[in-house]
Amino acid sequence: MFFMRKSFFILLAIARHGGLSRSVSFSTVELAAELGVSQQSASRLLRDCERQEYVSKSSGPAGTKVQLTEKGAGVLKAVYRELALSLFPSQKKRSLGGVVVSGFGEGKYYMSQEGYRKQLLDKFGFEAFKGTLNVNADSAELESFLAGLPEETLSGFETQERSFGHARCYRVSVRNQPCVLVLPSRGKRPDGVVELVASFSFRKKLGFVDNGKITIEATG
Repeated sequence: MFFMRKSFFILLAIARHGGLSRSVSFSTVELAAELGVSQQSASRLLRDCERQEYVSKSSGPAGTKVQLTEKGAGVLKAVYRELALSLFPSQKKRSLGGVVVSGFGEGKYYMSQEGYRKQLLDKFGFEAFKGTLNVNADSAELESFLAGLPEETLSGFETQERSFGHARCYRVSVRNQPCVLVLPSRGKRPDGVVELVASFSFRKKLGFVDNGKITIEATG
């Protein structure tokens, strides 16, 4: 598993120094001291992480700066979820509170793609409504909530026009109505913002409006 590799501790060290959300100055001397390895080994491990696109590195007058990429941050979050689920099974968060927010109209476009619609039908057993509900939740609360849920993946695919990325999915419910929480791999969205997909319109059937409170429940 990735967390057994020394590369994992490179990512963890960078995140600990603030490199999860911004570029930070972090020399290989400091990195070597923190990991308890030689500077040569630290440099090699950092190059490996950069080559595998877990880390981005830039140089300037102030020296070398590093930051975790989305892929690198995803590794740490995946390990966190696995550890939380294994070590604290009785502390699984069973609900997530949030606020309904407007999207950019992309949900309708993506939920009209047959590549996603077929996978949702095969994996979750419903024909998806051509639209999503955007919910803004506390990012730490979201991670805790997802740690207790089994994860499914919608695979990416290509059409004649473009390619589409994969997405992480979780079975949930809202007001006893089954639905799916979706975290797309592409697109820039604020931390804590997720999309809900169901066989119906959340706004029409359940009356949700922007800035309204919503509670997402774990299922199973």
